[in-house]
Amino acid sequence: MPAVLNQDANALRAAAAFASEVAEGSTGALAQEARGNAAYWTACITSPRDTQPSSWSVRSWFRRAPKDERVACPDCAEMILANARVCRFCGYRLDG
Repeated sequence: MPAVLNQDANALRAAAAFASEVAEGSTGALAQEARGNAAYWTACITSPRDTQPSSWSVRSWFRRAPKDERVACPDCAEMILANARVCRFCGYRLDG
């Protein structure tokens, strides 16, 4: 994220606030990941690094699941996580 690399406190505050809102309105893994992101963005503000983090470490926060862990939604054919309960594109509820 450019805000981390540039230590842009305003953008980091906005990202932390957004992640906190997502955590409050979510449950399970999504809420846990959002809380982790909020903590990370806040830590970037309160304890900035003397040197910039590598772009690899920042990119790992936004890495997608491997393609073999994705399946096509039976309703809209968009690729979704294999363990998804609801398609994020069309809202189709998947069984089991």
